[in-house]
Amino acid sequence: MSLEPYINRCQSDIQGFGEVCSSCRARWIMTGQRRGLLLGRPLPLEKDLSFINKFWPNARFGVDRRRDHTHDVGILENLLAGCARDCLNSRTRRDELLAAVTAVVEAKQNTSDAVKALISSSLDNHVRNIKKTGGQCLLGKDHNLLYVMASLAVNQGLQNTSLVVRLLQAIHDCEGGLDRIVLPAVMGPKVTYLLCSWRPDCDTPQQARDYLEYFLCHARDHRLLLPRKDTQGQHGRVLDNPLPTMQAATPLYVAVQAGDEVAVQLLLQYGASPVLGGLLCPYTSAIRRLSSCARANISNKRRCNCPGAQNCLCDIPIRYPDEGKAILRLLLRAMGSPVLPEGGKNPDIIHPRLLKDGLLPESPPELRHWCRITIRRSLHDNWALPYGTNKLKLPKTLVNYLDLDY
Repeated sequence: MSLEPYINRCQSDIQGFGEVCSSCRARWIMTGQRRGLLLGRPLPLEKDLSFINKFWPNARFGVDRRRDHTHDVGILENLLAGCARDCLNSRTRRDELLAAVTAVVEAKQNTSDAVKALISSSLDNHVRNIKKTGGQCLLGKDHNLLYVMASLAVNQGLQNTSLVVRLLQAIHDCEGGLDRIVLPAVMGPKVTYLLCSWRPDCDTPQQARDYLEYFLCHARDHRLLLPRKDTQGQHGRVLDNPLPTMQAATPLYVAVQAGDEVAVQLLLQYGASPVLGGLLCPYTSAIRRLSSCARANISNKRRCNCPGAQNCLCDIPIRYPDEGKAILRLLLRAMGSPVLPEGGKNPDIIHPRLLKDGLLPESPPELRHWCRITIRRSLHDNWALPYGTNKLKLPKTLVNYLDLDY
C-alpha cells in the first residue's frame, strides 16, 4: 500500500514548523513502520511534543539576534522551563538541542564569545537549581544540559581553559566522577551504554578518545586536581580518579580489562599510573589475564599415555591473545623495574609460563629505559605530558621512544 497519499496530506495539513499532523501519526501507529514520514525527520513520541514545539521557536529566536549574544543566555532556561525532568536523558533530544545551540552561536559575529556566554549561563543555571533543592543536584535536565555544553565546547574548539575546567568540576561534583566522559573512550560507546544506561554523545571509539583528549588537555593546562570519593581529603588527576560506575576502578584498569590497546597507550602517554597496588591495579590485571590464558591452554591439553611420552607442561605451546601481549608491553614501558604484584608468588596471579615464554623480563631493564622513565617522571611532575616530549629538541626517533611507541 502506497504512502504517497498520506505524505501529500501531511504537506497540506501541517500548519506550523515542528508540528505533526494526525494522519501521519495514525498511519505510523497502524502500520508500525519506522518513524520519519515527513521531511525525513523522526516522528516524535507523545512525551516529546512539548519539547520539540518549544525547541525550534527558541532556536530561530536565537539565530535572529545576530548582533549581540548577551541576550541569548536566557534562551536555554526558557526552553527547558516546563519540560520534563528527563527531557535530555535521550541522546536524540541532546543532539537536537546541540543543533539549535550551534545555529545560535554560529550566527554571531564572535562565535567564541557566544560559546562562552552560553556555557557560563548553563553553569550558573545549574548552580541556582542546586541551591533551590537544598544543595543537592537532582541529575535532571539542568545537569544533562552540561553535557550538551561539553559537546558544544568540543565541536567549536573552545580554548577557554578556566571555563572548560568549571564544566568538568560541576559534572564531577554532582556525579562523583567523570564516567560519562571517560568510559566511552576506554570501553567504547556501545559498551558504555549497556553498563551505564547512558548513550554517549560519540558514535565511535575514536570520536570518544578525541572527546576525552580535549578535556585532558585543558585539565593538564589548569593542573586540575579532583577530590577522590574513595579516600577522604585526597585529590588526584583526572586519569587517576576512580570511576564510580566501575566499582572505583581507574580508567587505565578499565582499558586493560577491555583489552583496548589504543586506549591504554593514550592513557599512559598522558601519565596514568600503571602500578597502583591492590585488586584494581592495571599491571596486575594484565598479568592475571595472560596467566588465565596460560592455565586454560594447559588444562585443555590432552595428556599422552604412550610409552616414553613426556608430558612436561613447559613444552606445551600456548597462544596468548595479541592485544594482551601488546598491553603488557605498553605497561612495562611506562614503569621502572618490573615488580611482583601483591601475591606474585601465587601461580594464579603469575603463571610460570609467562617467564619462560618471555612475556615478563627476567633481567633488569636497559639503561635507556631508565632514562626514559626519569624524563617522563620529570615531565609528569611538571604537567607537561604528553606534548612536552616534542619541546626537548630531540630526534624524532627518541621522541617516539619517550612517547612509548616502542
